[in-house]
Amino acid sequence: MIKTDKYYWAFVPNVLPPEIELNAAMLNLLAEANLWVGRLSETGSQLPNPNLIIQPYMRREAVESSRIEGTQTSLSDLFRFEAQGDGSNIISVKNNDVLEVANYVKAMEYGLKRLKELPLCLRLIKEVHGILMSGVRSEREYLKHPILYLSEYFEHNRRDYYDGLLAVSERGEWENWLMYFMQAIVTQSRNAIAQSLQIIELLKACKDKVQALHMSALSIKLVEQLFINPYITITHAAARLNTTYPTAKSMIEKLLKAGVVTEITGKQRDKVYCAKGLLDLLGKE
Repeated sequence: MIKTDKYYWAFVPNVLPPEIELNAAMLNLLAEANLWVGRLSETGSQLPNPNLIIQPYMRREAVESSRIEGTQTSLSDLFRFEAQGDGSNIISVKNNDVLEVANYVKAMEYGLKRLKELPLCLRLIKEVHGILMSGVRSEREYLKHPILYLSEYFEHNRRDYYDGLLAVSERGEWENWLMYFMQAIVTQSRNAIAQSLQIIELLKACKDKVQALHMSALSIKLVEQLFINPYITITHAAARLNTTYPTAKSMIEKLLKAGVVTEITGKQRDKVYCAKGLLDLLGKE
């Protein structure tokens, strides 16, 4: 901090890039991080449909990242908001927060798509930011699929996160911050591998239940839709599968009978169904 000629205090950051001496501990952790990212990449490549992992993980990252900034929305709130379209069954106090997180998801999806056309540049950042802020308050490629997200680690270790950033700003202590970041990569890579395998196992179990009831191939597609968003309505199912309302209703009723979904509103109309097995799995810490 320096005092200006107008007697105001001003923060002057250290010159970038910093000079960092890699010690043995940092090199060992860096090697471990590279190892686990490689294993995660291999796991992602073996998934029959990586999108079934990418979509829920992207939404969990949106929730956790926004929570660091003070937004109060759960993963369940976000899924339900998207399934119902307008979030009409979410209490109004949360609507702005849910919309902000939903915009985060749209911005991530847009950014990933545009990276195929543009390099990481100011233009792309401005485009993504425009989507992120719509209607609310004012990572060379080691992974073939975007299934590594760090905000969950930052949220669970929030005090260390803030202390590390402050130490970088005030004292230029980059080494500890890099160690913290590499440990986040190791931890989240391990967790993503374990959970990806659990999700695929659960998907197989749900498909087996559908096949045991001799349901149509379209029902299998409906199950896969549930693994992108575990909340669904009959109208939403009909639209996503390009089928009629009666057909979608019949399929959901059979999934209800098979124990794949549960009706959560208790209403006679505007029913909402949820694959609680997946939601519980995604909520594990």
